[in-house]
Amino acid sequence: MAEAFVYITLPGKVTPITAGRFVMETARDGGTLGRFVYGRRYLENPDAVEIDPVEPRLSRRTYETAALGGVFGALRDANPDYWGRRVIDKHAGKAPLAEIDYLLKGADDRAGALGFGLNAEPPAPRRDFNQSITLETLQRIADALIADENLGPDALTQQIEDLLLIGTSMGGARPKAVVEDKEALWIAKFNRLSPAYDLTPATPISLERRDLALVIGDAGRIATAANLISQCGRLLLKADEAAAIVADMEQRVMSNWYDVARGAGVSVGDCEMISGAFVYPGFRSAGTFAAPAKPAP
Repeated sequence: MAEAFVYITLPGKVTPITAGRFVMETARDGGTLGRFVYGRRYLENPDAVEIDPVEPRLSRRTYETAALGGVFGALRDANPDYWGRRVIDKHAGKAPLAEIDYLLKGADDRAGALGFGLNAEPPAPRRDFNQSITLETLQRIADALIADENLGPDALTQQIEDLLLIGTSMGGARPKAVVEDKEALWIAKFNRLSPAYDLTPATPISLERRDLALVIGDAGRIATAANLISQCGRLLLKADEAAAIVADMEQRVMSNWYDVARGAGVSVGDCEMISGAFVYPGFRSAGTFAAPAKPAP
């Protein structure tokens, strides 16, 4: 049997608390069974939220699952992807690791609301990040990890390997790390890596309707404000709150994308070609929530 305490950072908070206990054990049929139970103090917390809106819901019952290798969907989603697993495998120095090991060996100060540990109380956040001046060294170590090379006992290498763990919760199959520059945090995606195609706007085809790769709302993959807001309850937001966030972000993108692109060296002609990727009329198609009115001066 293996166990882990599940920590959560509640909406509006900056420090985690303990939400419950997760246990994995061998089932009678030889498979893996996962069990999760919320802690009593967490259930008594008026600000408590479910770690998953479907299951496990807030309850005193013990939840069980044999699906996904015995790991509840919300917990599995917090597990590192291919790159994170490579870093953890190298750092742990042994293989194979179980799913719960990847949860436990992730960084304390991870991205996302969930964290995991062996103690009933969560550890204090580390707040340690790679500095931007070490990007060249980070690239070298990331290349070595991908190539499965022996990095040696160098103290700086060991420190950077430790800090690379913080990026393991970012997901994705390609190398990335969290770096700090002038008190701001950035995600560094290394180029051996994975070209930054997902960060580059594509030339749009339709101005009236766009479909995204993922389902975002009641209407499926349609990229409209109404569809985006339709599932706001899953994020614990009211419709007017979600509409305000969407309207604010829409205005920021429309007002700033051109200057940002030109500042990065994109030509006037290329800006004109990709403009539809930022200013998309169909986003405000019929039935969308209107942007909230600004208060009178």
